[in-house]
Amino acid sequence: MRLRAAAALAVAALLLSGCSAEGSSLGLESLGGSTCANPREADLAFGVYLDNSGDRPITIVGVEPVEMTGMSTPEFRVMDAPDGPGTRLGLAEYPPTGELADAWAGSRDAVGAMLDPGRSYDLVVKVEDTGKPGGKFDGVRVTYEEGGRERVETSHISLELAADTCF
Repeated sequence: MRLRAAAALAVAALLLSGCSAEGSSLGLESLGGSTCANPREADLAFGVYLDNSGDRPITIVGVEPVEMTGMSTPEFRVMDAPDGPGTRLGLAEYPPTGELADAWAGSRDAVGAMLDPGRSYDLVVKVEDTGKPGGKFDGVRVTYEEGGRERVETSHISLELAADTCF
């Protein structure tokens, strides 16, 4: 009988640990779409919108592209979204200039960056064409810690570099 009780407690603990806890979210799971860009001499900056919707800080512990081909290993930085969700990076020259130059001046490496609660950011992905046809990535996976728990979210925003089919 003790074994059954211990087994039942172990199963209950596993079930509870699998439940989603209240906490912050970056909103990446709800993002989707595809952008096609013509490769240029200049490097491109591709922005993925991050929104710490919770009430605790988030620390990014890892960032990686999903299914990346024909591009160099990108650089990932975080910058404040200057005016919230209405103004963001999208696709621009790397490093960003113009209206986003001030926000870029305060950018920092994504890994290790702390995102304050209730604030918006852009995860800036540096995209470099390797010259192979069909350069693309299918999203960005972000691993972060919030309240002592590790979480992973993946954006479903893709980028394709195609000289003949864009613009």
